[in-house]
Amino acid sequence: PKFGAVLRAMVSFADTVIVPKDPTYNTVHESLRQYSPLFDGCISAIDGTHVPVCVARESHDDYTNRKGWASQNVLAVVDFNMRFTFVGVGMAGAVHDMAVLRKGWEAPTFPHPPPGLLP
Repeated sequence: PKFGAVLRAMVSFADTVIVPKDPTYNTVHESLRQYSPLFDGCISAIDGTHVPVCVARESHDDYTNRKGWASQNVLAVVDFNMRFTFVGVGMAGAVHDMAVLRKGWEAPTFPHPPPGLLP
C-alpha cells in the first residue's frame, strides 16, 4: 500500500516536470529555421523503446515482444533541446507500436501543436 502511494506521487510529479517549456509553441526552434518551411509546425521528436521487465508467469505472453523477451513498451517525446516533454509507460511489450502511439496521443499531457500551427 505504501509503495502505491509513492508511485502515484511520482507520476503526479512527473506530470508537472515532464512538460513542454513553451506549451504554446509560438516560435520555430532555431535549429529548424534553416529548413523552413519543411519543418514549420514541428514541435518535437518521438520514439519508442522496449524496457526489459520481469512479470508473473500468467502475464508473460502479453509482455513478450517480437524479439522473444518480456518488456514494457515506452514512448518518449523530446523537444529540440533534448528535454523530455512526454513519457508514456505501462504498455505490454506485445502491444503494437501504433497502439502505444494512439494511447499516448490520447493522454491529456501529450504535446500537440496548437490549432492553426500546421498549414
